[in-house]
This record gives sequence, C-alpha cells and structure tokens, in this order.
Amino acid sequence: MSTITAGIAYQFVRDQIAGVHNLETDTLKLALYNTLCVLNRTTILTYTTTNECVGTGYVAGGNVVTVASVVYIVGSLPGLDFVDTLFSAIDLGNAVAAQAIQGGLLYNTSKSNKVIAVIDFGPAIIVNGGNLTIEWPAAPTAATAFIRGLG
Repeated sequence: MSTITAGIAYQFVRDQIAGVHNLETDTLKLALYNTLCVLNRTTILTYTTTNECVGTGYVAGGNVVTVASVVYIVGSLPGLDFVDTLFSAIDLGNAVAAQAIQGGLLYNTSKSNKVIAVIDFGPAIIVNGGNLTIEWPAAPTAATAFIRGLG
C-alpha cells in the first residue's frame, strides 16, 4: 500500500527562494508510481526510480510536462498553466495489483531532477493498453492553480 504526502515539495520552495528553477524554460517531467510507492513532499529531494511504474509504452522518468504560460491572477500571485500530459498506449501489466498507478512526481530535469511536487491520484488507476491524460487545472485561478508564486 502506498504512502503519499502530496503537495509542493518543501525543497522546491527553498529552491525558488534561491532562484534555482526557471519553470518557463526548464524541462519538467511527470513520473508515475505504483501502489507500493512512498512519496513525501517534506523529505523527497530528487526523482527516484523506486516503485516507479514499468510496462509497455511507459518510459522510466515519465513524460515531459509543458508549461503553456505564466498566468497573472488578478488580486493574487502568478500561477502556471500546464498543457495536459498524455501517456499514450501504456500497458503496465495491471494484472499485478501493485502496478496500478497511485502517485506522481513532477520534477525538473534541467536542475538535477529536483522534485517540484508530489501528486496523489486518489484511487489507483489501471491502464491496460490505453491512454492516460493528466488534466492540469484549466485557466488557473488563485484557488485552482497547481503552482502559484511565492508571496
């Protein structure tokens, strides 16, 4: 059974204050993890392969996540608008219960694979030869933006 403490990684907040990341130009990725994963936003620093999903059509390290734009939210701080992330024709061999998708890591490959956020997908997701689309909040607002500026 997975143990996931989801949210923006503490290390990411420290890195942002130090000016480490440029989310408009850096390459971000989303890796998927099975139901045995242990992911904690307070302690994880970089991408890990431990309990990452494996299977046909899924490449270790996950898929690139594209920042569509920085959205300036009226009366709030800037937020990021991501393009939905498509994992095409993946078959994770979900006959093995542990291979169902439970969590994800959003991380920055341009900055030594530093973790940005830990994601808990809630109920395990089973994909057998189909597509999986991660839908990021559309037109982020102060209440819905996945990542907002620090302030």
